[in-house]
Amino acid sequence: MRYRPDIDGLRSVAVLPVILFHAGFSTFSGGFVGVDVFFVISGYLITGIVLAENAEGRFSFARFYERRARRILPALFFVILCCLPLGWAWMMPFELAEFGRSIAATMLFVSNVFFWTESDYFATSSELKPLLHTWSLAVEEQYYFILPCVVLLALRGGMRMLWAVLAGCAAASFALMLAVVFVFPCGSCAGANFYLLPSRAWELLAGSLLAVFLLRREPPVGPVAAMGGIVGLAMIVGSILLLDDTVAFPSHWTLMPVVGTVLVLLCGTAPGGVGRILEWRPLVGIGLVSYSAYLWHQPVFAFARLRLGEDVDPAVMGALAVMSLLLAWGTWRFVERPFRDRERIGTGVLFGGVATASVAFLAAGIALDARGGMPERYPAFQRDWVSVTPMERGEYVRAGYERNALDVPLVTDRPNVVLLGDSFSQDLYNMIVETGAFDGYAVSALYRPVQCQLAVDDFGAIPDSWRAACRQAALNMEERARLREADVVLVALAWKPWSAGRVRQSLAALGLEDHAGLYVVGSKYGLFSRSPRDVLHLDPSDLQAERVMPSAKERAVNATLRALLPQDQFIDLHELFCGDDGTCPVFGSGGELLSYDGGHLTREGAGVLGARLFLETPLRAYGTGAVNTALILHPGAVE
Repeated sequence: MRYRPDIDGLRSVAVLPVILFHAGFSTFSGGFVGVDVFFVISGYLITGIVLAENAEGRFSFARFYERRARRILPALFFVILCCLPLGWAWMMPFELAEFGRSIAATMLFVSNVFFWTESDYFATSSELKPLLHTWSLAVEEQYYFILPCVVLLALRGGMRMLWAVLAGCAAASFALMLAVVFVFPCGSCAGANFYLLPSRAWELLAGSLLAVFLLRREPPVGPVAAMGGIVGLAMIVGSILLLDDTVAFPSHWTLMPVVGTVLVLLCGTAPGGVGRILEWRPLVGIGLVSYSAYLWHQPVFAFARLRLGEDVDPAVMGALAVMSLLLAWGTWRFVERPFRDRERIGTGVLFGGVATASVAFLAAGIALDARGGMPERYPAFQRDWVSVTPMERGEYVRAGYERNALDVPLVTDRPNVVLLGDSFSQDLYNMIVETGAFDGYAVSALYRPVQCQLAVDDFGAIPDSWRAACRQAALNMEERARLREADVVLVALAWKPWSAGRVRQSLAALGLEDHAGLYVVGSKYGLFSRSPRDVLHLDPSDLQAERVMPSAKERAVNATLRALLPQDQFIDLHELFCGDDGTCPVFGSGGELLSYDGGHLTREGAGVLGARLFLETPLRAYGTGAVNTALILHPGAVE
């Protein structure tokens, strides 16, 4: 295909917002759509190459995949190689083990599947995963494996057959994506929609269909075409500036960047049109290094956050974004360009090197995972903190709750206590179990996703990406009756400001405003360190003295609840657990971490906080004779 500098300019329009979005700059709140722009470009270029070479009778699968290997793998291998020593130095064992698994998945071109399976509520923050961005490379690589075969087989029936096959696949993929958003909404379904090829293929196929359309046609020219390209660029820029991570994505909103990219590719060469902008030399220059820039930005940001904390200063993130571009230029100049030159690096050398590097990285990734991320790098007293994965911690939080309490019907032979809420209500269940509270009561639970909060009939404040799922998960009339009939109702949520401000309306909608056994438990956020990494600098003798101060923002939600609810109905965990100076203990009396993420409790944390909750609040009136008072860690004293 003839080189078009405007496509390199378009690549820069795609990669720069992605980088700035991941750097945390809110102006580029929809910068993630840059990936969708790349998908369309890739579909267009790859299909155009296959069609052109097939028409000339010189298409070769070996040559096709050799070009893909030269384009993709050397720079990817180099970036991973640079990440390994940083991972060894700065990652906790569970993070390093997960990093190893992500390396192995990347080598097998299934990192999108891997990150989908790891996208659990309790999983490591996406901002701390250096290879998270390779999910989109995996989607493209999977498409590259399938597309040539589909195109060549369909062409046996002629161009109409090719059109029908590609258009049919695109329509099916688009329909599947919309069905997941609007018909079958669920948390894991949304993750599959985001990461997996079946619901992303329509974006690449949009580019492929354009390549088929232009195979025997010249791109349009004239004022209408020029305006079409400008409209397309406006659609891309508009989606970057107007969308954000509260919208369901991919969804119908994805049409903005996809259709916009198709228009730019179709009309980009029209005189007086968008090409004048996209062919600007700085944009073309960034576009040339856009692949390496995409490769570098996520590891640079992730390791900075691992080293400096998740709330890195915006100025630092801006400098790191510039650093990503500089690293991209160096990688393009000294890695990408040499490996694309067949005269400098022959086919045999390329495939031999690729095979050796792939096996080596695969083995390294498997070894890091098998060794549990090398916990021997840490002192013995810290190994439990840093070796147990967040998902394993999360399994403790929810396992007993889901097995023994969730959706269990009321009983008639003893009093009933019903828990209502999100994962913080799961913590509350564990507090009951670990302390022996509510002895003689039947404990059951109704779950609410944290995104849905306590919304009953008004879902307007819920992010668009969760609104359909929250409507589907709304409490039905039988569940509302169960709450009203229970002897005790405990509501526990990771309260959001909008939900806290509507707590009285929500309780009234559930018919609980006058319930004599209703108790609302405030948020736990701010009580504990957010990560074991925050306390790795401590010596064993320092653990009991370590305390944290909840921020004003974290206390504000509980203050809202306190102002709106009767005094004997609301339980403020900040006031309960923290000392007179407002600081809260991080460790139990035996040096155990009370929380692993700043909100959810370990087994020890459930016992310590639960003992205070059930012995020093109005809940002491309910079956607390079995509570072990020795579990109490007094907030004002160092034990």
